[in-house]
Amino acid sequence: MEIQMNDLSDFEVHLGQLLSPRQANPEFVQTLKRRLITVPQTTVETRKQFKTILILSVALFSGGLILFVLSLIFGRSGKA
Repeated sequence: MEIQMNDLSDFEVHLGQLLSPRQANPEFVQTLKRRLITVPQTTVETRKQFKTILILSVALFSGGLILFVLSLIFGRSGKA
């Protein structure tokens, strides 16, 4: 099943009639071009994983220490 060249050109003409091309806004194109060419003024900061792990470790250790001290204080008062 071969497509004839004439059929293909008729198909293109038909598509051209159905799909009307849109012209981009020149101001938008210039703004986009400028944004793509220039270096951005803002930079993305990376998250400090070490600080986060350190804070969580200190918090867990402090909580465990408080529970341990409280169990020493209140746990033995009823056994004597």
